[in-house]
Amino acid sequence: MTNRVVILAEEGGAGVIPGRGRFHVTPDGRLFAFCFVHGKDAAGNAVSENRLMELGPEETCRQEVPVPLKHPFPEYFTATVRAGSPPSTILDMLGMPTGAGSTVSYARIRLW
Repeated sequence: MTNRVVILAEEGGAGVIPGRGRFHVTPDGRLFAFCFVHGKDAAGNAVSENRLMELGPEETCRQEVPVPLKHPFPEYFTATVRAGSPPSTILDMLGMPTGAGSTVSYARIRLW
């Protein structure tokens, strides 16, 4: 796996705009960032999705993957070590997905 710097958006250019994000730590000390992004991709297609990125040293990202939720979560809470949860290979989320009105949903994502 190759480290690379990830640029989600650049001023004056096409790109997606990152929204709410949260860090997640695994028991083996790996650090992930989970976020919601929206906007347009390089081809001009609309983007509205959650993404998960494993972060490495020196502002690099080891892997960035879209999380295939039927309805992305632009607003959510996660169980984090800062809130007293132990490090985990599971990312638990509670939030309001797009297109679901005032419904509150739960998602559980197993990290690789």
